[in-house]
Amino acid sequence: MAIRLWVFAGALALFLGYLPGVSGALYYDDYSNLEGLSSVVDAESAYQFVFGGHAGPLGRPVALASFLPMADGWPGNSEIGLAVNVAIHVANFLLIFCLGRLLLARARLVDANMVGHVALAGAFLWAVLPILASTSLILIQRMTGLSAFFGLIGLVGYVYGYRWAERSPYLGAFLQLSVLGLMTIASVFSKESGALIPVFALLLDMLCRRGDVSLNRAAHLRTAVLVLVSLCVFYRISPFELNYFAFSDFRGYSVGQRVVTEVVILWEYLLRAFLPMQPTAFGPFHDYYGVRTVDGQFYLALGGWVALVVTAFLLRTRAPQFLFAVAWFFVGHLIESTVVMLELYFEHRNYLAIWGFCLFFSCLAFQAGSRVGRVAVFGFAAYCALVWALLFSMTSLWGHQSLAAETWAAKHPGSARAALHAVFIEMGKGSPDAAHDGNERYIEGERLTYALKVLKRTMGACPDCVDIRMQALLLACRLGETQDQVDLYSTLMENLESGKVTSSAITLTFDAATLAGRGGCSEVSGQHMGALFEQLRENPALEFPLFSAKLYFSQAMLAEAANDWGEVKGILDRAKSESNESIPILQYQVYAALESKDYEYGYRALADRSGSNDQGVTSLLPALRQQLDAASGGEF
Repeated sequence: MAIRLWVFAGALALFLGYLPGVSGALYYDDYSNLEGLSSVVDAESAYQFVFGGHAGPLGRPVALASFLPMADGWPGNSEIGLAVNVAIHVANFLLIFCLGRLLLARARLVDANMVGHVALAGAFLWAVLPILASTSLILIQRMTGLSAFFGLIGLVGYVYGYRWAERSPYLGAFLQLSVLGLMTIASVFSKESGALIPVFALLLDMLCRRGDVSLNRAAHLRTAVLVLVSLCVFYRISPFELNYFAFSDFRGYSVGQRVVTEVVILWEYLLRAFLPMQPTAFGPFHDYYGVRTVDGQFYLALGGWVALVVTAFLLRTRAPQFLFAVAWFFVGHLIESTVVMLELYFEHRNYLAIWGFCLFFSCLAFQAGSRVGRVAVFGFAAYCALVWALLFSMTSLWGHQSLAAETWAAKHPGSARAALHAVFIEMGKGSPDAAHDGNERYIEGERLTYALKVLKRTMGACPDCVDIRMQALLLACRLGETQDQVDLYSTLMENLESGKVTSSAITLTFDAATLAGRGGCSEVSGQHMGALFEQLRENPALEFPLFSAKLYFSQAMLAEAANDWGEVKGILDRAKSESNESIPILQYQVYAALESKDYEYGYRALADRSGSNDQGVTSLLPALRQQLDAASGGEF
């Protein structure tokens, strides 16, 4: 009964520690991955949203489906979404506790009367680590939390299933693997890193059967299945599947450079996780993290890992928890921190990976000798309380949108995302009092001036960041800063093909087309802006059909502003040839046909999509045809 009260108290403390953060902002990937949520109005649009994801190779439909209840009020109901994220994290805390308790009891790693307390302490430490906060406080990172949720259910079911296997070996093994398999599928379709769940299960299996000499054929078969699945995961990241010598134009570094960098980053993760110094050390913005070279720091980091692994192996009999913690950490980083060409640094990659060390430290505290036992336990409790206080301070910062944006922009001057986020937050702030006093124009000018100052500071730290210069150009146009417009446009054109660029630049092209199209840039005409878009298309980071279609859309907007419908239709035809399933391009083609009264062009656009395999496109065709029929009088 006592342990249940402690579990409840831990869950409540965890929820309260995260509560200030639910009033936080939306971030870069939130908008790009959930942009279609506000368009969900029926079953067909819901299907399109859920199965049209582009965050990973599998689309992550399970995670996207969890956002559907938010469709009606999106994006104004983001607080509810963040609260759901926190609830998932609390649920994962409970699952981690159950997994730890089952593991400790099955592997006999601690005295039976301490199993619950050790598991709970390790789970609570894991749950309050500030390095994991971004998983819950960045809305789209629900993908990580939800993937872990399903994976943990599978792992808990797998370890609990040893009881079934004791009664009926083959049926028990089948049930263990079935639960694990089903939950792994759900985990993978939430986020692809869920493929690591069977590898985690193999580690648990090795620890649980340690010293057991009475293993039957069913047990060996069960282990063989886990080994086979794990080998498939290793194959996926092996040189047989990936080119280890490739250089990524999209990322700007090679596989080798990434591996060298990750050797150092993994130590940073570990040290920041358990030695968190200040709340501002953690945040959403690490896009400026550069590749490392093979220098003294790399050799020191590599030597440290070798020493850690060798020590853990030598102590495998006396301290199997230590070897388990090291192995669990490496497995957790197999996909996202090795040769797969993702961004270099993200805190949420530690979400499951860090638990092994939390459990190990908890075991150390509770297994200390009789003389220091109580001191160690109280010291561990005090450490957890300190970490919770740091977490609370950190989530309070996240919940204060303007302060957080300003703090991160100042602390990470090389982050293009941090600068753009600070600008968007500042420009989006309401000011009723100012409006009442008639000072709204002055207040708006002050905001824009502050935003331009932030962007210029970031340009100094990241001179080839295209997104930053594009946003700065738009602000210079709105402020009427003619010399800034000339300078920024000139440097943009020099850096567009090879500069650092993210999908934010695509979003900015819509604003740029609107502003330049109505003459809002005194020194940058619509023709100049169109040339900028064409140059931007050559950047390797944007060589994807979705990005290309959006760039064409922006170019068509410029041509429409000049009332050149022939150019509009030519641009849209090029867009259609590259992205035949793009609904916005199809809608724009019909709109152009209606506005220019070239109905034949509209019907031809519909005919070109008549054989489409995209349900969203085919469901839209009848309504678009009705619009053309109504306008043309049914002549075609």
